[in-house]
Amino acid sequence: MDFSILIEQAKAGNRASLEIIIREIQDKVYGLALRMLYNPADADDATQDILIRIITNLQSFRGKSLFTTWVYKVAANYLLRYKQVEKRYSSTFLKYEEGLELASSSKWRQTEFDPEDKSYFDEIRISCLQGLLQCLSRELRITFLLVDIFGINSTEGAEVLGVSAAVFRKRLSRARGKLQSFLFKNCSVLKPNNLCKCGYHVAAQLHSGRFNNENVLFARLPGRPTDNMETHSLIDEMDELNQIGFLYKTNPTVKAPDKFVNIIREIINSGKFTFFNN
Repeated sequence: MDFSILIEQAKAGNRASLEIIIREIQDKVYGLALRMLYNPADADDATQDILIRIITNLQSFRGKSLFTTWVYKVAANYLLRYKQVEKRYSSTFLKYEEGLELASSSKWRQTEFDPEDKSYFDEIRISCLQGLLQCLSRELRITFLLVDIFGINSTEGAEVLGVSAAVFRKRLSRARGKLQSFLFKNCSVLKPNNLCKCGYHVAAQLHSGRFNNENVLFARLPGRPTDNMETHSLIDEMDELNQIGFLYKTNPTVKAPDKFVNIIREIINSGKFTFFNN
């Protein structure tokens, strides 16, 4: 989308143009925040703060880069410094592997849960991949997300993070390598003989009572579901490097809650920003 006209109109105080901009970028901001911070509530708070920073600094955007690149830069600067969740959700690959409890979960057959409980299956798959991202340092995590989930190139990524293209590519290689090593060792989607199977974990957690409708964190978030019917056959046709990114892309595309536009509208109408008082 060409944002140039909308940005100039918004800078001149056009509130409708600003709302269109927010609607166009909120999914990207929320999606990045959710994958960086893991918890939807934290992602909500972060997205609101990031969108406020974008509108308060919109006058400083001069069009020297793509607007979406600038948006990612504002978001990245915020998320790399977000302090609230570091201790709650950070982990290591070793601890994460131990937490899978593969020896005990594998005794439950994948057919031991109601097929109608698809939300539980989706919850296991999404939360597992989300949690695995938390084993990466924030710098490696955001580098992987920018390229393999949001599709920007290394030149744009380097600009977003304020590093050289060579440093960015090195971080991307390290992030992919760490995820690749863990997933090919454990995940049965990538290697069918591996012990870690989503259905086993669903059955085990339902049996233990750890699953209920109140603790489904991700599967019921607003979003656009992806078609996973051909996941295994498609993955088999890819090289290992592309398999990792594709596995993450099989998670639903995250849709930001509608509330963000309303929040920004309230802020604009508050009279706090003089350039919207025309």
